[in-house]
Amino acid sequence: MMRLSRKGSCVGIIVLVVVGLLLANAGSIFAAESGEKTYIEFIIDASGSMREKVEGNQSRMDVAKEVLKELVEGLDDDPMLEIALRVYGFQLPGKSSCEDSGLMQDFGSVGKVRSSILQIVESLSPKGMTPIGYSLREAAKDFPKGKDGRNVIVLVTDGEESCMANPCKISQELQKEGIILKPYVVGFALSAAAEEKVRCIGNYFSAKDKASLSDALGSIMVEVVAAPSLEVEACADGKNVTAQTDIRILDSSGRPQEVEVTAKAGEVLKLAVDEGVYTVTGTFMVDNEPVEASQANVTLKPGQATRVRLDFGELSGRIVLYA
Repeated sequence: MMRLSRKGSCVGIIVLVVVGLLLANAGSIFAAESGEKTYIEFIIDASGSMREKVEGNQSRMDVAKEVLKELVEGLDDDPMLEIALRVYGFQLPGKSSCEDSGLMQDFGSVGKVRSSILQIVESLSPKGMTPIGYSLREAAKDFPKGKDGRNVIVLVTDGEESCMANPCKISQELQKEGIILKPYVVGFALSAAAEEKVRCIGNYFSAKDKASLSDALGSIMVEVVAAPSLEVEACADGKNVTAQTDIRILDSSGRPQEVEVTAKAGEVLKLAVDEGVYTVTGTFMVDNEPVEASQANVTLKPGQATRVRLDFGELSGRIVLYA
């Protein structure tokens, strides 16, 4: 249980239900209204290997186009969501093979860019190479500058890097710089060896046919636009000390979890965490001595933002005894 001050200045756990969930029976996807805009850039593989057959007489490109069009058509025009489309391997004019990546549709609201993206997807034909690393670096430049939001990349590829770049290292650098969140990667009809080379780019999903590709992209969209979110606030002596607190998230077995920070600690630390049950712990230093507070059984569900307040109690006049 959380340690509470006698005055109860910062107690309890508040669960805020976020409007805008995936309506399965209607087939529409809505962005979660968390007050923070989400920017999703789709990076689509149009390299020559996408000509290979995957279902009967259908090529990988044909299947990918069908699934992408269904996905874009099903997106709701939400003011808190903008999307963009980048394509590589399309042999764009004036581009070398290893720089053959272009932003085909800049960011805009779904209602504004839907028709354009559908037309672009329909026009795709597999031709070139697979410059994944270059595409990631270029995609990082596509997101709006000077605007707070969640920058998400969704990459669909049927092959590994073919231009000597290191997309896994590039992805980690972009995440470390705070430009993007951990990308989502769908490996379409990849061999086991190729999967190992792209899995490290981000959150990996495997697809072998139309059904599994649709499921993978659908799952990603639920995570992105209706994902659980966790907000943590820490206080001591009735004052907010979130920025000075070391906050950790533990799973049900007590193992520390890697989480993505969507907003750095100020008054509140915002985190992207998978669905599940967790323990939130915090350590605050007072006179070089650690003081801890924790909240167990924090349940995170899709479409909900959960706020946890950690209270270190009344620390003024605290006496520290040394043996």
